[in-house]
Amino acid sequence: MANAGCLRHYTGYTAAEWIAEAPSGCNTASGFCQLSDFGVAYYGEKNTSIANTAFATVSGVTQPLGSFGSSVQQAVMVNYPSGTIVMAEPSALDSTETSFTVAWYSAGP
Repeated sequence: MANAGCLRHYTGYTAAEWIAEAPSGCNTASGFCQLSDFGVAYYGEKNTSIANTAFATVSGVTQPLGSFGSSVQQAVMVNYPSGTIVMAEPSALDSTETSFTVAWYSAGP
């Protein structure tokens, strides 16, 4: 699966993900559809005014996404199979460490 602008938090075999992605299952060589131009997708409380939307619960403790430090990973969506075109990319977490955006750049091949 090609993830567009994805932030992930991993702890052992547990993951929390916030994803904007291209659908799969299209009749193309790669099986992926073109990524629709969504402009900018907004995630987190600062961007949406909805509490706890960029929080994760690990071992029964709920914390903001940024509190997990280096275990938070960004995934940039690139075209398949060459990986030469950025299709969508997440921003860094904002100063509250609870909000970010994903920007669309290209529909892909």
